[in-house]
Amino acid sequence: MRTTILERPVRWAESGTWRGVRADLELAFAPAGVGCDVTFAFAVHVLGPVGRAFTAISVPAVRSDLRRAAEVLSRRS
Repeated sequence: MRTTILERPVRWAESGTWRGVRADLELAFAPAGVGCDVTFAFAVHVLGPVGRAFTAISVPAVRSDLRRAAEVLSRRS
């Protein structure tokens, strides 16, 4: 994965390719109390409808990964 957008402290994005499949992830940060709210957008790019379907079914897994990362980071502060 490589960082494609870095607009501290509001936006960050990365893109990566593995065996002909590209994935893009973008995070947006908004102040919320003592921390922040994070929204995400991502897409998996492969031929035709397979990429759109894979993106759709991957939403829960990506959300879970981001939630787990937030928990780890919150323990560090």
